[in-house]
Amino acid sequence: MAKFPGFIGGSYLSASVNADCQRTINLFPEVIESGDGANIGMLRGTPGLALLLTLPTTPVRGLWAGGAPLSGAARLFAVGGSKLYEISSAWVATLLGDVGDDAGHTPVQIFPDGNQLGIVSAGNFYLADGISVYQPNFISASGFLSTAGTAVTWSEGTLFDPSWVGQNIRIGGVGGTVYTIASVADPNDMVLTATAGANLDVEFTMFYGSPVTAKTGAFLDGYFVAATPDSKMYQLSGINLFEEWDPLDSAIKQSYPDNIGAVLADHQELYLFGESTTEVWQDTGGSTTNTFPFQRDPGACMSIGTGAPWSCVSMRDGVAWIKADTRGGPVAFYAKGYQPERVSTHAIEQAWAAYSTVMDAQCFVYELDGHECWQINFPTANTTWVYDRTTSLQMGKPMWHEKTSYNGTTFDRHRARCHAYVWGQHVVGDFANGKVYAMSTSAYDDAGTPIYCIRTCPHMNQDRLMQFFSRLTVNLETTTSATTVLTLDWSDDGGHTWQTAINLTIPAVFDFLAYFNRLGKSRDRVFRLTWVGTNKKALIDVSVDHTVGVA
Repeated sequence: MAKFPGFIGGSYLSASVNADCQRTINLFPEVIESGDGANIGMLRGTPGLALLLTLPTTPVRGLWAGGAPLSGAARLFAVGGSKLYEISSAWVATLLGDVGDDAGHTPVQIFPDGNQLGIVSAGNFYLADGISVYQPNFISASGFLSTAGTAVTWSEGTLFDPSWVGQNIRIGGVGGTVYTIASVADPNDMVLTATAGANLDVEFTMFYGSPVTAKTGAFLDGYFVAATPDSKMYQLSGINLFEEWDPLDSAIKQSYPDNIGAVLADHQELYLFGESTTEVWQDTGGSTTNTFPFQRDPGACMSIGTGAPWSCVSMRDGVAWIKADTRGGPVAFYAKGYQPERVSTHAIEQAWAAYSTVMDAQCFVYELDGHECWQINFPTANTTWVYDRTTSLQMGKPMWHEKTSYNGTTFDRHRARCHAYVWGQHVVGDFANGKVYAMSTSAYDDAGTPIYCIRTCPHMNQDRLMQFFSRLTVNLETTTSATTVLTLDWSDDGGHTWQTAINLTIPAVFDFLAYFNRLGKSRDRVFRLTWVGTNKKALIDVSVDHTVGVA
């Protein structure tokens, strides 16, 4: 009896299944780091889902957690549909306000500045300041004025305008008090709705320009960064002032005339992912000739863009994204130190190329038991792929697995479309409804729905000689009281068609050797295992008893 070579591996469904037809679905490879285990690694069941709460509005479009993730003082925010909520550690949602939505229910990004939340939703920027949620406007006027109670007299700068009635004005410069304008008698006189006291020649700022828009956003060095939709421009907020936006605080992507697809802050640098190229900007504090704080690093331009703006993520020591530009794609890249490394495989790229679109890819990164994983959901294609960065480095090759959710009839993409880590739990939101789950390896189903774990093994082909299979033994572990079914089927034509499956009931024990006997003969055999049940799943190895003929 010999262990099956290559059983511990990821998905690689080649363009020709005769060459390779491996699939790893709802299982992920884990290297046994001691080097002295029963095998080089094992296949573990992907984490299941346990329902925590259901938001009143749907679907879940974004999650953000702040504070120490293991502390009770941490905070969790969520967007369901167009509504922003704060979720308590007792899993109760409190409505905070409206942040808009669009027909596609696109993802939401949430960023803190220490006192407020900046939110990118449906092409607009919103501010949650603890009192209200609103869309700030660009500064339209500034200057100096004097106050006497509610009366205001112009001193210098922009003259008062009757269109300001009902709008907000900040008096006292940065950190000053915001008032509402009741009336404007003439360009030199106006009245506030509240008393401002007696002040001479104080600085004022008016927020009555166009609303702040954003395709994607980032937060870096006290600035909120907003990529203006369908343009080469990005805007900066005031430093630590998400409510203050000067239209002059903007810059243009420079290295190539493509629009900005996404902005991403990583390792104190700002990445501008264009449609064809990517460039990196750094906070230099400006100069005597240019007061704009960010400057482009001319040595950090990558001739790879993105066709999937929601795919761009920050990982442990670099950034990852899906490339799809004027030269082709889609391809997954990982960049550490501005050196893009292709981390997808031919098989995955061929699968993605067959999708009607990858532009709607939605991603998040999570770390589970030391595995740093980049989960990519393709809504239109209804599929989910996961790149395991940790295992890839250990194995010396890209390691990908697939995730699915069973809907009772067929398989959908995985239910989780956004993620936050808080109170020691991985919290995820459902792409189709308002459900918020805990994602955990101790949850063995998807909130009551069974998880189908499938491993399609590598080809067994010894120079096309006839092989006679007497027994296949599966070394596995399960720990719960539920009995489950392990199914074996196989293909003798390279993975094109499959024989009638053999079902084996697995009792609820701590370990189990599953035996499948009298498995026939083949010149090219592909075995496939399917494990269904609400229990722990660990596949340690597979051994095959077979003999090889001489012709």
